[in-house]
Amino acid sequence: MHVKNKEGGFTLIELLIVIAIVAILAAAIIVAIAPGEQLDRARDATIRSQMSAISTSAYSYVVDHAENPEDFDDLAISEPNHPLGGGYTFTFTEPGGRVVVTETTPCVNYAGAEDLGEDGCLVITF
Repeated sequence: MHVKNKEGGFTLIELLIVIAIVAILAAAIIVAIAPGEQLDRARDATIRSQMSAISTSAYSYVVDHAENPEDFDDLAISEPNHPLGGGYTFTFTEPGGRVVVTETTPCVNYAGAEDLGEDGCLVITF
């Protein structure tokens, strides 16, 4: 004999499946509304991360060799691939001083950003 549960409601599995479907739909809508903005933020984060890696590697070189590196051949990393096909340069404010990492063209148009060079490319001092 089969006893039927008289309490109504949903099982935990059913609730989890509905929550997962709603989350997937919400993510798809967010990306569909502003796909360019999401991609721009991802690209900008990649560029800033690469510039930070360059400065860290340059500082490591100074600590290890007690002199400034001349170019990317001296660093422990190769020059990162810029998302837009440009590149990066680095200099020091003074021997053993702060590292200035600059994007080379073509670069992102950072309208309104404070840390831009004359050509509109990003310049960050670490």
